[in-house]
Amino acid sequence: MPQYTEALRGREVILIPDNDAPGRKRVLNIARALLGKVARLVVLELEGGSKDVTEWFGQGHSDLELIEQLDGEEVSR
Repeated sequence: MPQYTEALRGREVILIPDNDAPGRKRVLNIARALLGKVARLVVLELEGGSKDVTEWFGQGHSDLELIEQLDGEEVSR
């Protein structure tokens, strides 16, 4: 994971966990590694109960809906 952390240094990062315990745990571990290294970090839990972002889009959601959800999220710096 250190190689990814360096590649993302100073960037804005959005993490979207799978909707299960392992998915949330993985995103939490990634977020911990990135804290203090990225310019902006957002962990976005998708509304609607989809198992992951692929299924969420498959249910007919759009990129604009994703942006709307992001705009409503609190930002960690």
